[in-house]
Amino acid sequence: MTSSPLDAFLRKWRTVGGAERANAQPFLCDLCELLGVPGPDPAKAISQILHPRPPRPNRAALPRCLPASPCARTTIRNA
Repeated sequence: MTSSPLDAFLRKWRTVGGAERANAQPFLCDLCELLGVPGPDPAKAISQILHPRPPRPNRAALPRCLPASPCARTTIRNA
């Protein structure tokens, strides 16, 4: 008796345990293969162009305050 691709898919994924998130990508890839549709495309760097991160401050240009300096005492009083 030959098993159909659907039977093999169901047999494989019916017995899988563990975390759903860990199995989500392999499940979707197998499902796409079963349905005969192209799988998901890899992520592209366009998301970084659409949602850029704000620039980080240059830490070398920031004043460095020591615990005993007047700068640190002013910061604590105003906090």
